[in-house]
Amino acid sequence: MKKTLLLCALSFVLASCGNKKTPGDASSVNTQRMYFGGDFVYYADAVVFHDCATGLTMNVEQNEVYQQVEKKYMKLKLAPQESVSLDLKGYIVPKPEGQEGLPYKLVITELIEMDQDLECDEKTIKTGRYAALEDTLSLLPDYTWENMFNKGKWSMVDAGEMILFSDSDTTYAHVDMWTGDLVFEDQTRYVKEK
Repeated sequence: MKKTLLLCALSFVLASCGNKKTPGDASSVNTQRMYFGGDFVYYADAVVFHDCATGLTMNVEQNEVYQQVEKKYMKLKLAPQESVSLDLKGYIVPKPEGQEGLPYKLVITELIEMDQDLECDEKTIKTGRYAALEDTLSLLPDYTWENMFNKGKWSMVDAGEMILFSDSDTTYAHVDMWTGDLVFEDQTRYVKEK
């Protein structure tokens, strides 16, 4: 009996090992936990978020976490339509068919910080074309990327770190806060083209 149980347990472990996701597997990246930094503005009939990394402005899904953000925003007693900076985790969904508004909605899953003094600037915009010695990299506003060899999706991990992933690979890049350049794990520096 013990041998049968041991064989069953071993078979289960071996079978589950074959189903592990590799770091380069896009489905292993938790898209519900993407980092966003940007400006949150409350209007009487809509709430919008301006994403500093892409420049996109999108509506905000009114879920439970949004309600917590709204309460904090209201406590600040800001002037009508005054923005506040948010650091948050969440994900983007397309606007439902036939619904009015902007093309994308931001679904907030976690509020990290709210700050009245921060604003988006040139260095916070990550989209654009970057050049290295023998390669170029384009970060697109829909959180996709492409270079001469590959393409995939990208996401901010926090204000200074980015992850790029494709079906075959996952890599991290540090964002140089002074220049806006991307510095990858192998120390390759991609300089943002003006």
